[in-house]
Amino acid sequence: MEQPLSLWVNGRHWATLMSTPVARRQLALGFAYFNGLFEDLSEVLGLEECLDDPNRISLRLARQDLPSSPAILVSSGCGQGVVLSRDWPEEPVPPGPPPSSDQVSVLMRELQERSAMHREIGGTHASALSDGQGILALYEDIGRHNTLDKLMGHALLLRLDTAGKVLVTSGRVSSEMLHKALRMRVSTVISRTAPTDMAVDLAERFGLGLIGYARGRGYTVFCGGAPAP
Repeated sequence: MEQPLSLWVNGRHWATLMSTPVARRQLALGFAYFNGLFEDLSEVLGLEECLDDPNRISLRLARQDLPSSPAILVSSGCGQGVVLSRDWPEEPVPPGPPPSSDQVSVLMRELQERSAMHREIGGTHASALSDGQGILALYEDIGRHNTLDKLMGHALLLRLDTAGKVLVTSGRVSSEMLHKALRMRVSTVISRTAPTDMAVDLAERFGLGLIGYARGRGYTVFCGGAPAP
């Protein structure tokens, strides 16, 4: 299912996100965080769903020097529309123990098994945050970018530190997906499909492990050391 979510920030319309209408608070919060509107949950004064309009959510921030509202439409397709902030991290991501070969296959299998929406209706993506042993949080959406927004919003709301964790996703890892992984400070990204060449370049630049084509017991290491047997 695909529906619009109108995001208002400090009384101004910022963006309309096309998404699966699940975990909308997490989606709005993660989208705003990834786009540089705030750095810490303490800067968020309020996050409210509109009672009169189920497709609208309002975010109140302590920050007053926000850039001009773009009021963009972000599709659920391959493109992510306009990204408000493209500032890359200035430091390498924190190192974390690389998952073993068994862990790569176990985590991808768990992602697929727990993707209930995909098993029921298909046409969705899933992403999960892991400590390398098991899945800590998992979200599905029609848009692969939205799954990362929801994961980040979840982590912010629960004060869950994403640094050094493993990100597992069903979708293709584009440069924008990799940018979000860097902003989360995860140490490894595992995908069922392929990364783009720019995503590989960025992963190498910032020391992020990047594994693609994780299917069954097979996988391809694009960046970082090969998982231990």
